[in-house]
Amino acid sequence: METASKAAIPNANQLVPTGDDGAFVPALSPEQELSTLLTGDKRTMICNYDGTPEQLAGFMSYCQSSSVKTSAAFINEEIAIRWFFIHSVRINGETDGEIIDTFRTVIVDGDRNAIAFVSEGILASIEQLVAAYGMGPFDPPLKVVLRQIDLKGGRSMFRLESTKFDF
Repeated sequence: METASKAAIPNANQLVPTGDDGAFVPALSPEQELSTLLTGDKRTMICNYDGTPEQLAGFMSYCQSSSVKTSAAFINEEIAIRWFFIHSVRINGETDGEIIDTFRTVIVDGDRNAIAFVSEGILASIEQLVAAYGMGPFDPPLKVVLRQIDLKGGRSMFRLESTKFDF
């Protein structure tokens, strides 16, 4: 795959993926779904931040820093989403030596407070929000409530529920 130069960084309403080598690659067209980028075996980053390349680099760095909060304190709380950042991570599995490739989703509000999740439910929630509202950034921020859903076998997952449930 050819990589694009920094001058080809997409505008605010397009995806901003990076390839294995950290170089920017062309964004998805508006017709493609977010999920198409999340199905490959490449290390992936996606965000909807709307700044300069320097600001984008700072945003991505911040989203991967220790300043990001964990999700447990926000269960059943309202969260405002302005930006999101999704990147691939490797986590330990349930058995010794097992490594799982998955995605970490960071949501950031208008005040630049960030919350991180490693949850398929949060990823699916972001896909649904993008399907309904577009890539964003969301201004005003989208208001959602973080829910923890109990699954079989004592497991659980997170989901984001819209506070505007009018249809």
